[in-house]
Amino acid sequence: MDVIACSKAEADSQLQQIRKGLGVEGDEQTSPIRVLASLNRTLKVISDQLYQTPTHFLLELIQNADDNHYQPYVVPSLVLSLYESDSKRYFHTDCNEVGFTLGQIDSLTDVVKSTKRVDKSSGQKGYIGEKGIGFKSVFKVADVVHIASGHYQFELDRNQPIGMILPIPSPFPYPRADLVSSDKHHTQFLLEVKRNDDFLEIERQLKKLNPELLLFLRKLKQLRLSFPDNRRFILLVRSVHLSNRDLGGGGGVEMITLKASIGGIGPGGNMTQHREKKYVIYRHEVRDLPSDPVREGVSASEAILAFPFRSQTDNGCVPVIESHKTFAFLPINDFGFKFAIHADFLLVASREALEERRPWNLALRDGIRDAFLAAMQGFAFSSPEDQLGGFRFTWPKYLTRTPHGSEFWDELYADIIKHLRQRPLLASQHGPPNKFCNPSTLRYVPTKYRFHGRTLFEPLSDESSHDHLSFQYDDVWSELEQLGVQPLSLDELCTEFEQWLARVDSVVALKARPLAWHEHVSRLFYGCNPFLQARLKALPIIPLCDGAWSKVGPGQNIYLESPFHDDDSVPGNLDMFIVNPVASRNKARREFFEFLGINQYTPRQVGDLILKLHRDPNRGISRTAENLILDAAYLFKHRSLLRWYFCKTPNIFFAVTRNGERANRKVGPIYYDDPRVQPNLINRYKSSAGNPFWVLDDGYEAVIFTDNDPSTQAQKQQEFPNWLLQSPTISQVPELVRNHQLTPEWEFLRDANVIDLLHALKSRYGSSAPEQLQVWCRDGSQRRLGDLALPTEELLRECPNIDFVDLSEAGSTNSWEFLSRFGVLCTCDTTARLRELQALSERFQPGDVSKEAVHGIYRSLNSDGAFFNNNRVVLIPDGEHSGWICHDRCVWNAPPLLQQVVRLRPYYQDCERLFTQILEVRPASLGEVVHEFCSSESNRGNEKSAVQRFEKLLLLLADFESKGPPWLCKEELMRIRAAPVFPVIWHQQKVDDAPQDNPAAIMWRSMDEGGWNIPDDIFLESLFRGMVYMLGMPVRSIIKSADRLKELFVALGCTEMLLSVSVEQTVELDGDKVRALSVERELKIRVQHLSHPHALIQVWRVPSIAITRRLGDVEITADDGLLKSTFSLSKFLKLELTDSQVYHWFEHRISDWTFANWTSKLRSEAGYPEFMQSEKDFSDFTYRDTLGYMKTELGQLGIETEAGWSRSTTYHLEVKTTTGAANEPFFASQIQVDMVGLE
Repeated sequence: MDVIACSKAEADSQLQQIRKGLGVEGDEQTSPIRVLASLNRTLKVISDQLYQTPTHFLLELIQNADDNHYQPYVVPSLVLSLYESDSKRYFHTDCNEVGFTLGQIDSLTDVVKSTKRVDKSSGQKGYIGEKGIGFKSVFKVADVVHIASGHYQFELDRNQPIGMILPIPSPFPYPRADLVSSDKHHTQFLLEVKRNDDFLEIERQLKKLNPELLLFLRKLKQLRLSFPDNRRFILLVRSVHLSNRDLGGGGGVEMITLKASIGGIGPGGNMTQHREKKYVIYRHEVRDLPSDPVREGVSASEAILAFPFRSQTDNGCVPVIESHKTFAFLPINDFGFKFAIHADFLLVASREALEERRPWNLALRDGIRDAFLAAMQGFAFSSPEDQLGGFRFTWPKYLTRTPHGSEFWDELYADIIKHLRQRPLLASQHGPPNKFCNPSTLRYVPTKYRFHGRTLFEPLSDESSHDHLSFQYDDVWSELEQLGVQPLSLDELCTEFEQWLARVDSVVALKARPLAWHEHVSRLFYGCNPFLQARLKALPIIPLCDGAWSKVGPGQNIYLESPFHDDDSVPGNLDMFIVNPVASRNKARREFFEFLGINQYTPRQVGDLILKLHRDPNRGISRTAENLILDAAYLFKHRSLLRWYFCKTPNIFFAVTRNGERANRKVGPIYYDDPRVQPNLINRYKSSAGNPFWVLDDGYEAVIFTDNDPSTQAQKQQEFPNWLLQSPTISQVPELVRNHQLTPEWEFLRDANVIDLLHALKSRYGSSAPEQLQVWCRDGSQRRLGDLALPTEELLRECPNIDFVDLSEAGSTNSWEFLSRFGVLCTCDTTARLRELQALSERFQPGDVSKEAVHGIYRSLNSDGAFFNNNRVVLIPDGEHSGWICHDRCVWNAPPLLQQVVRLRPYYQDCERLFTQILEVRPASLGEVVHEFCSSESNRGNEKSAVQRFEKLLLLLADFESKGPPWLCKEELMRIRAAPVFPVIWHQQKVDDAPQDNPAAIMWRSMDEGGWNIPDDIFLESLFRGMVYMLGMPVRSIIKSADRLKELFVALGCTEMLLSVSVEQTVELDGDKVRALSVERELKIRVQHLSHPHALIQVWRVPSIAITRRLGDVEITADDGLLKSTFSLSKFLKLELTDSQVYHWFEHRISDWTFANWTSKLRSEAGYPEFMQSEKDFSDFTYRDTLGYMKTELGQLGIETEAGWSRSTTYHLEVKTTTGAANEPFFASQIQVDMVGLE
């Protein structure tokens, strides 16, 4: 049927075929009259009653024009014209389409038949006019419709039987050119409008047509409207500025402009007005649509949204919020949305409503939701430089909707809001530009929570549970509230305040904020709930006078300024903090401080805090003189408030001076220069050089006596000295005796002026004689009375060398016993003997002292050792170390081999208790052996004796190490390794035969130097003799003492120097191997008696076995036929050695851990020297933590250790196993249980 007539004759013939199909042949009717009459009535009902308005046909004509086909080089256009001619009214259309086909004419002349069917191969997604009845609405305003398209020219006459569908061939009455602009090659309709009212209504409706009519039309780009007399016209044009048809999801975006040009002829000539609207068009492909008979074969369609906007120079695109209709190619109705919606909905026959529950329409509704979400995401993610950048922060305006009663559209709006709540489309105030957040994670910051366009506490902490909504959304806040964006609460603002202060340098940050900021914060939090109030108190937000910022916590003692205008002398640095006066006087801030519980201080509170501070000696000593003076001045000023608390002046620190030196003193005497005292010794001598008087600072009078009222000042000059002298530390007169000793004041006055000393004595002490008095001695010198002795017969006999008072009648002691109160010795007691011993050590050389006299003193001092600690009073009468020495340089006894220690036992065997128990002189220990060993280089003598002494010292050192603890520490091991005390020889020359004139036969080296080995194997020693450097100790002695030396060598880390370890051995078989079956059978018989027999035993014979041994660069090959076994414990047995696992665990973590710490015989199973001592006296492992390694390791394992454990703590470790998990019981012997309580 898609046939286009090529001539007028062909066109007329095709029209006759259509007429014949309708039952009319020529002018004769072939169908029954009744049928035609019924069809005619039906057509009249459809044309009169289907649509509510008579002008609906205008939309139907426009939809038909959009469904038409156009040549690619033309701009699809439609011209609608109204005009009058010969007193008749006409409506004319002109469309530049390609022309009608026979099929289109056939559908046009049918009731429900239509050519609007989808061609699957073309990809078309739908048509507008699928009903086939829309065109019949033209008969509501006209009885006759003339149609011309190509070679087709015919009319439809409503007044004829079935005339609304029966084409009547007739020439088309083309309007005059002065009335209508038309082209005879275009498709044209001409309606004869019946009634004037309909004509006027058509004119009104044409004038009301909006450019939005072109929004969703697929092809039509221009619509021209012409009015009567051709004096007025309207031109509607749709133009595309931006197009992207390849967005994700099969959709696209366009930016279009709809223009309306209104022209006409006015008084001034031709006039044209232009109006335009801009839209962003989002297209979204809806797939997998449910099948529908009306959309047969269609499974995809487009949902299109048009968002109106206007362009602004500074903001780019700005949404225009106004109501828009919903379209199904042509407008349907207004459902409250502020953007235009288009989809290929299935409509009721009138095209004025949807079939709302139809699956096709419901699926399209979901597509509209997805299209809207995609559009909003595109707006939100656009960059400021994009053409769509203006929508970045304004797109939520399109969420505005006027309520509507349609359930179908209400559900769409609710679904859109639901999905937007779950999408990250919103930018934060502080985040990067390309980061977007879900609405629920953002908080809208009300303007009252901002300061100068910024948040109060920015940036937010990483620990914050939310972020701030960008302030650029302020204009759309009401819309975003629907998406779940919550306003920032005061509680959350307080949390941000807390996190901000914790993150920044709070003092610097708060000081940097202007006063207006502090006022704003104060007003915001003033009057908040008690919970927030408590949190604010914990923040350091209170500015203090000293520049610090404090929190309002218990015991903080923060106060506002005093209400007393004259009370401006509060001392500084008290346990009392005064709010900064500037902040305190600010009304908003002061109200906030009072809300936080800060009150004005009172003098009573200040006084209590001053006294509390002065009770702390450390704080009193460090207080400035200015503050000490202010302390006393404040207490004196408010002394009436303190009388109930102190009956005297409180004991406080005072600022004092002496000889130009300043100090703070609380302990007396502190002298007050009181002019009322005569003679005024303090005033007389306070400026003398070397005087001992700590005098009250002059600043006290300068502060306290300053007063504008002379009468008040005079009163203070009387009351302040009296108030001071009530203190136990203040004095007007020099103090001569203190704690039963003469004071420096005594000595100063004695030397300066004896008369003044007598004045002081008269004032204070009367005639008593203190012990510090200098008196004459029997040797003619002057000494302190308390350091002398009374010359009794017993003291002169037993302690003749101490200092005696020069008394001629001392034989009778009764009259002189009172001198003991001043420290004078009156009896021969321990103090006297110690003085005698000290006098001997200071005045006599050892050779001039009687050993028996000293020995006798020692015997009498067997119960007192404190005197020896700081005095060299131990006499060594002879030998290399003779002289007076301190006891801590001695040992009680030592092996004879040690030559550098001082032994006391040979001299004072009967004084063992004094030296070993009281003075704790110990026998020689490992440290003395190490010192002797490392110092042996300085005392070698000839080579033979030196090597013999080295051997003995080495074995002695090994014996001490094996008897540990204590064991060699890291420093001692390093010292031994670095000491050049090891005799090394090139060839095995006997030391006994070494020439006396060739000392170079033996070289003395250290272990750290390397380059030599220890001969611990006779065979290897003889094999490499004369080829390498070896320790000059006989190999048999080393082998004989191997067990004694093994622990020492391991501790020193020199086992690699042993020949048995450092020599590498390889074995090569020479000749053919022959199976030794007889020997093999014998071994298999024996192996059956082993607990773990091996499954495979084979024995082979070879003619020769070559053994190559290498030591460094030296290589020796021999055929000695002897191979040493390299047998080691099997894997099965090793698994049972739990102790070995523990040993290696500690070895990897504690640097000074050695096999010597394994105090169990099981260590020999692991290849270490056998433990020779009794196991019952030791735990499995014994470790002395001299360097603190064990304490650190236990701490890292989460095991609590006592802070008091020192670095000499010894740990006893017992290893226990269980039959199952680690939390099952284990067994321990009674000895092991007892050992737990050892230390």
